[in-house]
Amino acid sequence: MVLLQYVCFQRIVIFRGCEAGIGIGCLITGEKCDLTGLLDDPSVTVRITAAQTLCVAGDTGRALPVLSKALGSGNQMVRLYAANAVDYIGERARPLLPVMKKMREDEYEDVRKVMKWAVAKLEPTA
Repeated sequence: MVLLQYVCFQRIVIFRGCEAGIGIGCLITGEKCDLTGLLDDPSVTVRITAAQTLCVAGDTGRALPVLSKALGSGNQMVRLYAANAVDYIGERARPLLPVMKKMREDEYEDVRKVMKWAVAKLEPTA
């Protein structure tokens, strides 16, 4: 079941508690909304989704550290969800490149695959 949380007068919709790695559904109407409070949410999936949304909107300052921390999680599914978020944000994830390169050797095969793909997009010859 997907529980929707509406933020900023329903201008941005974040899918909260998404199953099967659905990820993020976001509608931005041009109005700047403050999602930074969600970076401290008790749910790691909400924190990752909020960080991804902020990065897509160009606000990487507080968001990238949240993704970096999630990439270092002891939970392989959290690492995979964060890896997919980092892959999605593309060029804005460049400051995380050293972590991303290290994660190409992650113990979890799916994380390795996503990180190899994400690094290759940022550094085609790497």
